[in-house]
Amino acid sequence: DDLPWAVGRFYAAQVAEMEVKGLRERLDRALSRESKRVTKYRDKLEREFRELPDPDGTQNLGDHLAANLHLVRQGASEVTVADLYGGEPVTVPLDPALSPSKNLDRFYRRARRDRRKIEGLRRRIDEMTEREWWLDERREALAAAGDDTEALRALESKLTDDGLLTAPKPKQVISGKKKAAQVPSGPRRFTAKDGSEILVGRTSTENDELTFRIGRGNDLWLHAAGAAGSHVVVRSAKGREVDHETLLDAATLAVHYSKVSRQESGEVKYTPCKNVRKPKGAPPGKVIASPAKTIFVRVEPDRLARLQASRASSGINDG
Repeated sequence: DDLPWAVGRFYAAQVAEMEVKGLRERLDRALSRESKRVTKYRDKLEREFRELPDPDGTQNLGDHLAANLHLVRQGASEVTVADLYGGEPVTVPLDPALSPSKNLDRFYRRARRDRRKIEGLRRRIDEMTEREWWLDERREALAAAGDDTEALRALESKLTDDGLLTAPKPKQVISGKKKAAQVPSGPRRFTAKDGSEILVGRTSTENDELTFRIGRGNDLWLHAAGAAGSHVVVRSAKGREVDHETLLDAATLAVHYSKVSRQESGEVKYTPCKNVRKPKGAPPGKVIASPAKTIFVRVEPDRLARLQASRASSGINDG
């Protein structure tokens, strides 16, 4: 009588072990895939960075041309002038089709353009470095999880939120009304003290939706500085600036719904939505906000309670 029971237990253990192994392999594949994408993108950025001309050198040629513009003949392909700093003579290449003054403008425009490119490339390389650190943290979490199904499921949820995994489809078909009642969708909605609406994204994919589709150009966008977290958008009437109390309300939510929430304080970046853009090839939720200001906030329990209550009063209590 005990044999069927023992056989059943054995096969149940085998199935559970295979499920855990399959989950670990799925998480590992997702992290490896993202790691390859990040490495490939970073290599591309670094290659572009190395291939850019030195803007200081271009500026230097422009300075030498500016100091000797009266010596340049129309149609010349180059001009050799004395070094401004007492060194060897400097030969400045020219476009014969352009006038001397337009050649000068061309040097200065190129120098400005290349400086902007260098700044942008450095910023994106730094972002990829942060992404690599983030992936390292997730790999450490995967290693630490071992065969702990709960820990593996928690990591699976994080990777799904970040867009590295596709959420599993529900096995049970739920009617539209029932599904809407059971599954929270759309951004969290809060009301600031002055009545302004504050929207907070739930997932990385929803963060993109909030920032680029729901948010309007003059709406205020916020995000915890240097930490993973929700995008926050304050609805703002055209021509009306967000007041300081509303800014503190929104910044409090940005910290609360971020990786630094346990610290109960942190810096928050903020800027109009029109200053936020999506880098090419970036994963869901990853954006660049420039120019942007920062504000340091401490999460005040009373302020947070008031904001949470503003959701409850609207009948919204879905987390």
